[in-house]
Amino acid sequence: MTVSVVIPCYNRADLIGRAIESALSQSVPPDEIIVVDDGSIDDSIAVAQSFGNNVRTIEQANAGAAAARNRGIEASCGEWIAFLDSDDEWHPRKLERQLAAVAQFPATDLVFCDTLVRSETEVLIPSRFGLGGLYGLET
Repeated sequence: MTVSVVIPCYNRADLIGRAIESALSQSVPPDEIIVVDDGSIDDSIAVAQSFGNNVRTIEQANAGAAAARNRGIEASCGEWIAFLDSDDEWHPRKLERQLAAVAQFPATDLVFCDTLVRSETEVLIPSRFGLGGLYGLET
């Protein structure tokens, strides 16, 4: 299974590097990472390009996050698309766990996961689902 990570970005020079690092640091690495810069006026594209051949960048006029995601999908080569917002970071085993779920249930068309919201010092919202389960995050 091949995975393309699509990161829409608008004026996130201060955060996009962290998001890209979390995709690059996966226990099962993605096949490609595509950052779609949606008309940023800061250094977002330069930060993304600083990752060299590990990240493909696409620039477009500002059209919104949905348009940037769609542009990334159009440019992708993976069997699976994994969306990563430019201000988020992934658990190091996110892709591993999601691909394991796909392998366990081969008829799967969509995989999603829970999220937690944190500040620099604490977890603010431990779960958006509150369900836990086989592929939940460890504490």
